[in-house]
Parts: sequence; C-alpha cells; structure tokens
Amino acid sequence: MIDGVSLSEIVRSAGYGLVSVFTKEWVPEEREKSLRRLLLLEPADFPNNRRSIMVCAECDDLGCGALSILVESSEEEFVWRDFGYENNYEEELHVDGLRDLGPFHFESRAYKEILADAMLQLTQ
Repeated sequence: MIDGVSLSEIVRSAGYGLVSVFTKEWVPEEREKSLRRLLLLEPADFPNNRRSIMVCAECDDLGCGALSILVESSEEEFVWRDFGYENNYEEELHVDGLRDLGPFHFESRAYKEILADAMLQLTQ
C-alpha cells in the first residue's frame, strides 16, 4: 500500500499477474536481496539500474516478467519512479497501464524502517 492505494491492485488492473518481491513463499535469501536492492545496497537486477518490486506469481523468475522501477535516494528521501514491466531477455520496457504510476516519495528513515519491518514480519 502506498498512500492508501494498493500497488498490487493497480498492477493487476493493468493486466500483469505479479506479486511482491517480499512474498513469504520465496527463498529468504532472495527476499533479503530484494530488500537490499530497494535500499540501494545491492546492484539492480535489471539493466539501466532498474529494480524489481513485483515478480511472477508462480516462480519469482525475472524471465517471466516483473514490475521494475528506478530508485533514487538522498539523505532526505527515496523516490520510486518510471514504473514499467520487463523481462530479462528483451530490451523493451512496457508501460501500458503504468504511465501514471508514481513517482512516489518516501522519507528516508521511515522508508528504511518500513522495509526492515516488512522483512521481520516475513520471518515470524
């Protein structure tokens, strides 16, 4: 949820069957890598510094396609922008149904706390 809006619902209504990179069924190490990517502590998983935030609901494979974003940060904030759907074998970034999504601005401290809390909840 971002500002009371379900990102999953928006993505689903755009025709993409994806789930969060933090889905409990995924391998814990992969969830940790996703967290680190969104904190800019790990390299992006797509070219052009794009980072997955939602992946194939069946297998978590980037080859099936994923919702990716550009993440920017400063001392004050993190920003998610340029939402798109892509896979790891084609260069095309699909933005149908996603053009009006974002940018989203998050206060740095709260962003880090929320992501850390989300990971903690997945381990319980």
